[in-house]
Amino acid sequence: MGAGDLFLLGLIIGALVAGWWLKQLQARRLAARLRRARRSEREAINFLAEKGYRVVDVQRREPVVMVIDGREHKGAVRADIIARKGRKTYVVEVKSGRRGEDPGKVEIRRQLLEYFLVYRPHGLVLLDMEERKMHHISFRLGGNWYNKLQGIPELWKYALAGSLGALITWLGLTGGWKE
Repeated sequence: MGAGDLFLLGLIIGALVAGWWLKQLQARRLAARLRRARRSEREAINFLAEKGYRVVDVQRREPVVMVIDGREHKGAVRADIIARKGRKTYVVEVKSGRRGEDPGKVEIRRQLLEYFLVYRPHGLVLLDMEERKMHHISFRLGGNWYNKLQGIPELWKYALAGSLGALITWLGLTGGWKE
């Protein structure tokens, strides 16, 4: 075995060792990030309780089916926390990064919009556990009737539904809708 062969063998072994070492480093970083995220979620549950929220579910998965050219592709959306305050339900996204997360960032907006469309909550909460900041977020989409109903207080919705029910009952009992 000549010097060139030994050099090549050393180069191959060095590349394999470097690759293994980089994988180990990535695995450690990922494990540390997951530990920090779990710790932040536990802290978030306590933080929400202090603010009057009741946690309903953690890491809730909602199945989603996307149809592409007639073929179904199954997936899921997973929310960090589902919480209630009063009669309202909120999806809570917990951020545990070293720097505060800006709710206006495109990536965060898209994530929160996805939660809004899948879970249909009364609102969204973005919790920055590093800064212990709570951001309340809602979306107003287009001008469809569902979004217009979102702005009406619950009491008015019940009053409207009750009035319509009473009108239909009255019309049915008096024969008011016969031709």
